[in-house]
Amino acid sequence: MSKLFFDRLLDLSELEEYIDSLELSLEEREETWALVDEAVQNTVFETIFDNLSKNHHSEFLDMLGAVPYEESILDWLKEKADTIEDNIVKSIEKLKKELLDEFWKQH
Repeated sequence: MSKLFFDRLLDLSELEEYIDSLELSLEEREETWALVDEAVQNTVFETIFDNLSKNHHSEFLDMLGAVPYEESILDWLKEKADTIEDNIVKSIEKLKKELLDEFWKQH
């Protein structure tokens, strides 16, 4: 996973524990984590764009493109949409539950 400004909001330990318990090859494990990473990023960005006023989207994308790992982006987002951090965390928790439910169905 690449380092992004919202990493401190992530707690993927349950997913990590579950994925580690599976008998997967290194390639399968890497593919699984790539899918999880993509799902997390899509969920976070969808939450941001749903909560951030459209007139701030371009500025957000500029900051993200320049320094995607800079934690001050989250501070900026909270200034523009005060509940955005909570909404990101809720979205990630919902995604984790969905992923774990899906993993349990498949294995």
